[in-house]
Amino acid sequence: MAFEAAHSIFSLPDEFYSKVQEAPQEEPQVVSDREEDDTFEESLENNRTLQGPSGPGCQACSIGASGSHAFASLEDQRAHARSDWHRFNVKARAAGRNAISEADFEHLVSTDQDEVSSISGSESSDEEGSGARARNSRARRKGAQIAFGQPGGQSWLIWRCLLQPDSERGQNTPSADVLLERLATLRSHSFQAPWVVVLSRGGHFVAAVFDVKPQARTSSQGGKHEVQPFEVLAHKTLHRYVVRAKAGGRQSAKDAGGKAIHSAGSALRRYNEAALERDVQDTLNGWKSHLSAASFILIHAPSANAAALFAGGSPPLSRSDPRVRNIPFVTRRPTFSEAKRVMKMLLTVQQSAAEPVPVTEPKAAKPDGQAVPATAPEAEPSPEPEPQEPELHTAAREGSHEQVQQLLESGVDPAEKDSRGRTAYSVAADKQIRDTFRRHMAKNPERWDWAAADVPSPLTDAMEAQQEAKKEAKKAKQKEREKERKKLAAEQKKVADEAARAAAAAEVAAAAAQAAARRKEGEKVKRLTKAEAEAMKRREQMAAAAEARMARLQLPA
Repeated sequence: MAFEAAHSIFSLPDEFYSKVQEAPQEEPQVVSDREEDDTFEESLENNRTLQGPSGPGCQACSIGASGSHAFASLEDQRAHARSDWHRFNVKARAAGRNAISEADFEHLVSTDQDEVSSISGSESSDEEGSGARARNSRARRKGAQIAFGQPGGQSWLIWRCLLQPDSERGQNTPSADVLLERLATLRSHSFQAPWVVVLSRGGHFVAAVFDVKPQARTSSQGGKHEVQPFEVLAHKTLHRYVVRAKAGGRQSAKDAGGKAIHSAGSALRRYNEAALERDVQDTLNGWKSHLSAASFILIHAPSANAAALFAGGSPPLSRSDPRVRNIPFVTRRPTFSEAKRVMKMLLTVQQSAAEPVPVTEPKAAKPDGQAVPATAPEAEPSPEPEPQEPELHTAAREGSHEQVQQLLESGVDPAEKDSRGRTAYSVAADKQIRDTFRRHMAKNPERWDWAAADVPSPLTDAMEAQQEAKKEAKKAKQKEREKERKKLAAEQKKVADEAARAAAAAEVAAAAAQAAARRKEGEKVKRLTKAEAEAMKRREQMAAAAEARMARLQLPA
């Protein structure tokens, strides 16, 4: 099915209400937007490849350059390339700014959430399409949209979550009249109250309050000067380090498995989980006026992320609230830009193109009266529907560890292939996602055809413990080598210091000898001067005696 136009749900043309005749039909899978190349991933690859004298490094973050310490292995380099610190520096360098250190980034995370919210999401739609992971999500769950039919083969696709609360899911779809009545009510009243979007996953959280407004038409292509069908009244982004590096998953999930790790990193992750939950609840409790006035509260918070929203003594949200609806499509990392993209998608109504009708020309007659068959132009074939990607493939390709784990636990077959014959494991974004498949294989070895799923081997707790032991042994060896290096450097410094002290002592001795020679020469000069003084004294005494004798010999007058 091809789509010829996209409208805002508040600005549907009058022909929509006047021509809808058929009952709503299930639309199993609908492409929301066309995927584009992920140039941001290319920039990650270009910036992280740096081979310094001490091993692999990162040019964007100045690791391994100018004599600084490089990564111990390629795995460490790849893990760094997936970190928010690296993403921030890549975007900073692309914008002509200087990269920052990891300590400065952590300080920035804790003080300037708006700045960090752009790590993997752009504030402008042109950046979002060119350099900030421009991947438009698809609706893959069956029944995520409702198709309103019209004469001529056209249909209008509206998100089901706007017309049916989550409590009605699994029940029979209401009649067309009921849904049209709900749509008319939504169209006339919902823009009078704000909408709230809440996204929480993997230590990232964003909440935004939107004031929706009617708009004649909205473009699915986006653009720098496109007028959005909403205004932002308030927004808040939070980020905490809660996901275990490489292994993936929250620390609390690992602790719940019966293996409590007592390390500095695990303690920090436990503290950050509690702090993030507290910050989320404080934020939403501070928005009570927005939440109480909202017409919709649209959330995406899989598994443990929902605890901050619905758990505790006085949770900010309630699952029984009919305004609380789950977002029906896959979302990217929670950022302010992603919240705006989600809001735009929810407000978009897609209008499908009518099927072309073949046209034939009338037959022309020959001069002698014999009929000549006319050559009618061949009708253009209707466009083939674009193959849809299974939801597990999407989550694995986009690196959503929690969604992959949730889908596998809910019974999704990992051996399912996409239109190109690839399994979800083969399109996994990173080692963390692949390890999720291997852990599920270890827990359910007979449930699926793991050979067909391309999963090479199970990953048990014992194997992970062995890998962790190897890593610890490797770290111990690295520490020992570093200790030996420091010891050798200290010995070399000691020898150099002793040589410097000996040279200084020799210089002092030479100076002392010179000073002694000068003192001896001075004493000699002093002795000569004393002899002269004694001779002069004797001469004076002799002169005085002579004068006395002459005075005694002088005759009287």
